[in-house]
Amino acid sequence: MTIILSSPTLAALKPKLVLSAGPHAMAEAGAFDCGRDRIYAILKFPEPVPGRHVLEAAWYAPDGKVRERTRVPLVLGSSGDSAYAWLRFHFNDDVVAALSGESGDRRFDGRWRVDVFWDKKKIAEKHFLVECG
Repeated sequence: MTIILSSPTLAALKPKLVLSAGPHAMAEAGAFDCGRDRIYAILKFPEPVPGRHVLEAAWYAPDGKVRERTRVPLVLGSSGDSAYAWLRFHFNDDVVAALSGESGDRRFDGRWRVDVFWDKKKIAEKHFLVECG
């Protein structure tokens, strides 16, 4: 995992990026079964970050192309110290995959990367594996 902080405020906060199969789990996972509906990128700050924010995630497939983008506008209160974005696998609506001859869910197999942005600033990236049986 790489944490990239350019704002002094964010640098002081040192958020933690956790990848998980659930939005409230803080147990780190490095590999996921694509049979699960979603993979969550959870950003946890050591102290509250109240106010209006935008959390964005760019999910890169093994071929290096952005497979999905997630944008989550947030209004956090005085106790708001975490936020999450997710990747959802789309199995039946990918016409390009069908036309290219890729077989089923295998197009998701491999090493992925997620880049996480907080208020338009890249603050973290993490690699993970996806296996589709």
